[in-house]
Amino acid sequence: MKVHIVIDPETCVGIGKCEEISEEAVELGDDGVSHVTGVAVDLEVARNLCDSCPTGAISIVE
Repeated sequence: MKVHIVIDPETCVGIGKCEEISEEAVELGDDGVSHVTGVAVDLEVARNLCDSCPTGAISIVE
C-alpha cells in the first residue's frame, strides 16, 4: 500500500534523517527544513519516516 507523507515546517529542524531514509520522498530545502517531493511511499517506509523523526514533524496522509 502506498501513502503520502506531510512534514510540518514549523516543527522540522532540518536534521535530514528522513532524507537518508527516503530520498525519493523527502528533500532538504534551501530554507533548512525538509520538504516532501509528492512521491507516494510504501506504508512501512512512511511509518519508519514518522518513527525516525526526532521532532515528530512527519505524518502519514491516508
